[in-house]
Amino acid sequence: MGGVADHAEIRRSPQAVYHELSDLSGGALYLRDAENCYRVNHVGAVVWALLEGGPTFLSLLAGLEVRFEDIPNSFREEIAAFILALACNGFVEINSPQDTEVGLSNPDISV
Repeated sequence: MGGVADHAEIRRSPQAVYHELSDLSGGALYLRDAENCYRVNHVGAVVWALLEGGPTFLSLLAGLEVRFEDIPNSFREEIAAFILALACNGFVEINSPQDTEVGLSNPDISV
């Protein structure tokens, strides 16, 4: 499985909508004009909040490390997998520095 480059910018899709659940256990993500809805847990909700402004992957990880204690060794890989799943489903765009350099607007994401 591919990962997310450290300096890749992660931007929310303008078509993505997030709705926080009333019990504060997470939220629901959906795309405007789409029928599918995806539930995210508390960590996913924090990730979504931190994606405001299009942080780099490293900035996102740093923001999560400040908010959570007892982070598992697999943390980086789990967050990368979550970001890639969001990208594959149209919720975010990942723009790697090399994509910008060669002028690609839609990087190919492999999972």
